[in-house]
Amino acid sequence: MASSFEIVVSRTGIGEIARINQFASLEYVLVENDIGALTLVLPDVYSSDTFQTDTMLEVYRTLDGVTSLEGETVWFVRDTSITLDTSGQWLFTIVAFDAKELLRRRIVNNYAGSAQASKTDNADDMMRAIVREQLGPSAAADAAGYRYIIDVEADQGANLSISKSFAWRNVLVVIQDIADEVLNAGQHVAFHVIKNATSFNDLQFVVRNVQWGVDHSSTSGDPIVFSPDNGALSDVQILFDARDEVTVGRVGGEGEGELRQLATGYVPAAVARSYWNRREAFVDARNTRTLEQLASEVSAYVITKLARYRFTGKAQQTADLEYGIEYFWGDRVVASAHGFTFDAIIKTVHVTANASGETIDITLSAEQSV
Repeated sequence: MASSFEIVVSRTGIGEIARINQFASLEYVLVENDIGALTLVLPDVYSSDTFQTDTMLEVYRTLDGVTSLEGETVWFVRDTSITLDTSGQWLFTIVAFDAKELLRRRIVNNYAGSAQASKTDNADDMMRAIVREQLGPSAAADAAGYRYIIDVEADQGANLSISKSFAWRNVLVVIQDIADEVLNAGQHVAFHVIKNATSFNDLQFVVRNVQWGVDHSSTSGDPIVFSPDNGALSDVQILFDARDEVTVGRVGGEGEGELRQLATGYVPAAVARSYWNRREAFVDARNTRTLEQLASEVSAYVITKLARYRFTGKAQQTADLEYGIEYFWGDRVVASAHGFTFDAIIKTVHVTANASGETIDITLSAEQSV
C-alpha cells in the first residue's frame, strides 16, 4: 500500500497558514546527529510570501492507517525558487532543513577557560548545557537581541564523563564532536531538536543515550532482523578498519618547550595486537587548561582511532518489514550477514515521493571495536 503525505505549514507568531496534500514531488533525508534536508516542489500556485525565511514545515506520513510526524521535528525554509520545466509548467521549489539546523546558527560565545566554554561533565549533560547556554533559557542577551529560542530537557547524567574546551566554536560542531567521542568509545548517543508543544516555541533539544528510536536489538526482547536471507538487507559491507589506527597518543596543552603540559594515553591490548602495532600520534590541545582535561582528550582520541569493524547495509522493504509500520528512523535493529551479527542503527532515511510513487533508501550502520 502506498503512503500518503500531509505537510503542515506554519510561522512563528502566526500559527498554521496552510496544509498541503498535493505536490509535484517531496524529498527528505533524516540523518542521525546531523542536519536533515527537505525539498518540496509545488505547482506555481504559491507565492514566496507563503514560504518566507524560517517558515516551518511538518511532514506527516500515513501508511496502513498509521500516521507519524517524520523525524519528530519541523523543517525551516531557507531557499525558494521558481522554475519553468521542459513541458512549459511553472514550478515552485522550497528547500528546508530540520530543526537541528538551529544549532548551526550559534557559536559558543565565550572565552577560553570560562564555565561555558570549558567543561567536565557527563557527555549528554554537557551537550544539554551547551545548548541551554547558547540557544536556551540560560542564553544571555546581547546587542544583537535575546537569544533564547528553544527549550532543553532536564539533565540525566546517563553517559560517560568527559572533559572538553570549545571557546568560540560552532555549537553544532561541538555537539557532534561530543557525540563522536561517545560513539567511538563504544557507547551511543543521539541528539535532536524535536517538536514539543509544551516547550518554548514548540521546540526542545533532546539527547537519547541508547538509540533515537525503539530498541529492536538482539537483547531487546523484540528483535527485528535485517538479513540478505529474509530479503530485508542488501548492499552489505563489513569492513575491518585498521588503516589509520592510533594506539598511543600524546597531547600537548598550555606552555612551550619543556614547560608544555603533556599527557599520554594508550590501550595496551591494541598495542599488543601485533609486534609492530605501537602507532603514535600527537594532538595539539593548547586551549585545554587542566591536566584532567588533557588526560580526557588523549584517552578519547586514542579510543576514536582504534581498529574496529564497520558495518553498512541498505534496508529493503518487505511484506513483513515496512518503514513506518514495523520500524522507524533511529531504531536499533539486528543486522545479520555472512556469519556476522551487529546491533545496527537505522541511521539515514531518504524518502522521495512523486506521481510515480514512493522510493525509500534506508541505511543501517554499526561499529564494533576489535
